[in-house]
Amino acid sequence: MLDGQNRYSQAAEIGDNEFLGSVKEVSLVLRSADSLRQYISLAAQRNEIVKALAGYGIAVRPNAQVTLAITVADHRPVVEYRNVRTDVVEETIAIHGIYMTLRFFTKAAALRNGKLHLIWTAAAASSSGLSLAEDNATRKLLFGDPTLQDNQRMFVSVLAGCLKVFTPPAPPPPTTLRGLRAAAAQQVAPPRVATPWAVSSWTDTAKAAIDADFARLMSPGTPVDKTPLEGLAGNPEIILEPNFDHDDCKADPAWRSRWTTVFQRLRWTAPQQPPTLSLKHFFSCSYAYGAPPGYFVLFDNIFLNEANVVFPLNGKLVRMLVSLATAHHESFALEDGIGNTLNQFLPANIQEFMYDLNMGNSADTPPIP
Repeated sequence: MLDGQNRYSQAAEIGDNEFLGSVKEVSLVLRSADSLRQYISLAAQRNEIVKALAGYGIAVRPNAQVTLAITVADHRPVVEYRNVRTDVVEETIAIHGIYMTLRFFTKAAALRNGKLHLIWTAAAASSSGLSLAEDNATRKLLFGDPTLQDNQRMFVSVLAGCLKVFTPPAPPPPTTLRGLRAAAAQQVAPPRVATPWAVSSWTDTAKAAIDADFARLMSPGTPVDKTPLEGLAGNPEIILEPNFDHDDCKADPAWRSRWTTVFQRLRWTAPQQPPTLSLKHFFSCSYAYGAPPGYFVLFDNIFLNEANVVFPLNGKLVRMLVSLATAHHESFALEDGIGNTLNQFLPANIQEFMYDLNMGNSADTPPIP
């Protein structure tokens, strides 16, 4: 007989904060750009990750139930300064950009069209990045070359930014007026809206059947689906989040319709009741204000999410919104090239994501322990 905490039908809903607070150990899969190793070795990168996780009470051990996959990209475009009269290149400056994606993978069960699917998926995922212009030759001559230290500091900051996504902001001191107001707001704040859970309205017989099906599915040796997308047919809710800090930054007017076309081509058009599948696309265009060179940084994060996916965590069954597929892109542009870069950025990224969904590409998915 299964107790309530270990029944699929009784799985408790949790969020990213509770997930990170519950994870006690992970196995680590680190994929990092070779070009970054001239500034911070792979061993040093791993040590920084292990140290950061320890700060959250998470140990790194092989064959843990949860696998943390970290991908680190190192982009180094070069800005050319040309003489306005002769068009001769007078100086070149490298822009160093470090971008990181964290994904916590686990085996989980997704209910689709009345059937449970065993999938290997990211229960939580986040991305972060920073960029910095390398000092020019004159500053290096006068003050020394800080490029090595700058890249090492950027790595630590980007890693911290990825983990910070999963944790709530620290409350202000309760002795301050702002802190007192925040404490009062917490007392009257509405509780988190629960995700609709269709299983809760099933008959006891139907619940017992799905509980037994889940127990069988999670038994050792049961193969997972070839891709985490098998059995999907619902039309995803499209969530677009632009973030701009300059007048030259503009969103593609066809942004939403492009995603609608993607799901039509995949034949994911069935109405969802209740809705569980969603596509979240965050797009940022920002200008590097301050000392020259002036340039734009474009980056996006794409998450195909599914709600009510159930998996064991610390001896209990939990359900949460997971990421079935993710993507991250970044690009740089000078002021005179931002128009063309913007025109190409979103359409190309959406097309690439559609191709990966259609082909079931999972080259960056870590192996199942």
